[in-house]
Amino acid sequence: MGRYVCYAEGSQHRGFLKRLFEFIESRGKGSEKRHGSGGQGWQTDPPRRKEVEDAAVREVIRYYRTLGYDIHDCQDEKCGWDLEASTTTA
Repeated sequence: MGRYVCYAEGSQHRGFLKRLFEFIESRGKGSEKRHGSGGQGWQTDPPRRKEVEDAAVREVIRYYRTLGYDIHDCQDEKCGWDLEASTTTA
């Protein structure tokens, strides 16, 4: 936990990435801004950290589905990444 890789390239994903990082930073409570000394910090409560990660994964899945991608959740496969997004070609 704690490492995120997202291959959201192109200007069409810029707004999504901004909202995603705001969401993660707010611990899943919306788009409120964190105030403090800077940096992302670290959630010391493992259940809360898991809750935030799960919420972020759900948001990524929702977003890419709205763009027409098929999403495969491979978190349980221990392959080094959480999700695979693909498109079906006709």
